[in-house]
Formats: sequence, structure tokens, C-alpha cells
Amino acid sequence: MKSELPKFWQRYLTALRKHLSEEETSAPVAAKQLGKRAVKSGLETLTMAKVHEEALVDIVSPRDTESEREQLIRRAGEFFDEAMTPIELTHRGAVEANGHLKVMVDELM
Repeated sequence: MKSELPKFWQRYLTALRKHLSEEETSAPVAAKQLGKRAVKSGLETLTMAKVHEEALVDIVSPRDTESEREQLIRRAGEFFDEAMTPIELTHRGAVEANGHLKVMVDELM
């Protein structure tokens, strides 16, 4: 997993830059694809947050106005939300599976 992280970060950074350079404000399909790739690679929520943070540090410039920074951060947040969707779904699935398991264990006791 660690060896995959630099490649994943570069993909994330490239896709985020593309998203931020486009006029449309909806988060792209590329973000969800990155989220699916993160799930396959075993990346968790905190790792994704760190990847996103490092990408923002690379993208946001001190030369940007406050308004530009706010817009970049807001749009980057939309991208992050979409990228996190596949990971969140695995968490929900685990919670549901644990609930079903608890019911089964209770019935056996």
C-alpha cells in the first residue's frame, strides 16, 4: 500500500487540478473512480484526507486572493466528497454486516 501512495497522490493531484480548472462546478466522475481505486488499494479515510490536504497545499498559492483561495477550497471539497463516496459505502456495508452478525450471534445464544 505505501508503495502505491505516491502514484495515487499524483493521480489525485492531476484529477483535482483538472477539476479546478474546469468551469463546471459539479464533482467529476474521476473523483469517484479515484475513490474506487483507493478502496481497492486499502486506503482509509484518514489517508485520503491527508492526500487531499497535500494536494491542496500543492495547488493553493500564497499569490491567490482570499476569494480565489475560498473558491478553490470549496470546489476541492466537492471533489473530495465525491472521492470519499466509495470509501464511505464500504464503511456502511461493514456496519450493516456487523449488525447482521450481532443478530445472528444473539439468536445462537
